[in-house]
Amino acid sequence: MEDFVNIESVVVGEGRLSLEVVLAPGIPHTTDARMAKMACCRCSALPIHTCINKAGPTFGSVIDRTSLPHLLEHLIIDAQVHNSRTKPSQRFVGTTNWVDEGAGRAHIEVNFYDDLIALRAVKDAVAVLNDILSEYGTIRGGRQ
Repeated sequence: MEDFVNIESVVVGEGRLSLEVVLAPGIPHTTDARMAKMACCRCSALPIHTCINKAGPTFGSVIDRTSLPHLLEHLIIDAQVHNSRTKPSQRFVGTTNWVDEGAGRAHIEVNFYDDLIALRAVKDAVAVLNDILSEYGTIRGGRQ
């Protein structure tokens, strides 16, 4: 499987991961309806994640027109929830910002309660997104 999304660096801070993400040249930088559907088939809770955005109160409000790094942020959070014994009081939050959108470089921060689970969640989320992008490229006839 090709790596369309790569984590260039990870900094484990006190309860927070900081990630530098690089998208491969030529891939889309934003999602569309088909990509959103593919992500939701793999992680059905994505649309109901709380998400601060201008379109609505959930990630589902923007999942079909958001940046790939923002999708990755939510995939990481989703993986943490499913890979941990989350207590009702635990909430996962994150932020995503382009560092250089033209170059496909972004910065993601997500909180964690267990650093090893968080690091595994990053690895799993990147694999899921790379798999989605691989299938998406096949469906669309090649890389974008």
